[in-house]
Amino acid sequence: YTSLHCGATKKQLRKNPDLHHITPFREFGIERYEEANQIENLVCLCHSCHMKAEAGLIPIQPYLLSVP
Repeated sequence: YTSLHCGATKKQLRKNPDLHHITPFREFGIERYEEANQIENLVCLCHSCHMKAEAGLIPIQPYLLSVP
């Protein structure tokens, strides 16, 4: 419940952060929705960081290296 880019917490945001697909959902297609929504393909981001990630303004790929 913490934005992996800016570090904002659920308490600070006063709501749950957004979930962002590392590999975009559209690359999987609706038939492979379960694969697209695997925990390894999701990161928490606040709404502001999520919009920046969608626009390609902040990198998300490096977070893959920190996933246990």
